[in-house]
Amino acid sequence: MRAAEKSIYRTGVGVAAFGALVISVANVTAPIYYGAGGDAASLLFFRYLALVALTGGWIVATRRPLRLKLRDRVNVYATGIVYVVGGGSLLASFAYIPVSLAVLIFYTFPLLTVVIDALAGGPRPRPLHIFCLVAALGGLSLALGGSVGEINLHGVGFGFLAALGVSGSFVMRGRLCGHLDGAATTFHMALAGLAGAAIIVFLTGGPAALPAEIGPLIAAITSTIAFALAVGAMFAAVDWIGARSAATIMNLEPVLTMALAHALLSEDLSPMQIVGAGVVIAAVVTAQRTQLEV
Repeated sequence: MRAAEKSIYRTGVGVAAFGALVISVANVTAPIYYGAGGDAASLLFFRYLALVALTGGWIVATRRPLRLKLRDRVNVYATGIVYVVGGGSLLASFAYIPVSLAVLIFYTFPLLTVVIDALAGGPRPRPLHIFCLVAALGGLSLALGGSVGEINLHGVGFGFLAALGVSGSFVMRGRLCGHLDGAATTFHMALAGLAGAAIIVFLTGGPAALPAEIGPLIAAITSTIAFALAVGAMFAAVDWIGARSAATIMNLEPVLTMALAHALLSEDLSPMQIVGAGVVIAAVVTAQRTQLEV
């Protein structure tokens, strides 16, 4: 890479890492909302509502173009639908299998992103990058540290569908929407996600009311805003550094969630989990260093 390209790439890496951090904040604060009577479907709806408001406000404030040509609109909304299918499938998998197993299956998505991008006409993946992704997945299996429990095919299927949905949306965003304004693209994707979340909420009996207690209310608002910031950062990173690199950096999210849960919720961390977290971080750093050397 040239010096200017390296600077842009490092900025994109920082944005992706920020996305991983704030989605971790969203994950850690969500159980507080659930404990006050909230549910996952309602939180998903509120999150997409916040994402629409955030990106829409940014577009108005910066006077960015919002209208898209018909073909671009179809591509953007298709990308948004694929992403919300991925997110909804992850929530569904939690109902059938342990969360640790569901998250581990879901985080095959960085590896799937590389494979799908290559099949879609992208460059052949470098062996070291593949090795880093496999190492990161192995590190996550140690860091998550949960028992597999009874295998339920529905849960496993939803987990892999979630991975396919998110990896597919990353590749679609990079290949079909990369020439468009990033903020406008995210706004229209958020509208598609909001429509999908509204359908899920309708099928599950309508959105739950926001908690009356101040603590859970702050947690719900924090989780909602953090999600909106994370999705905006995540897809901005896809625009700047590509789907493969952005997906690789997102491996940090479970590790950061684990660290925040330990710091804020006093959840225990075993030595094996710490080792696994170290493996993930080393794999992600190595993968990004190899990209800078291209």
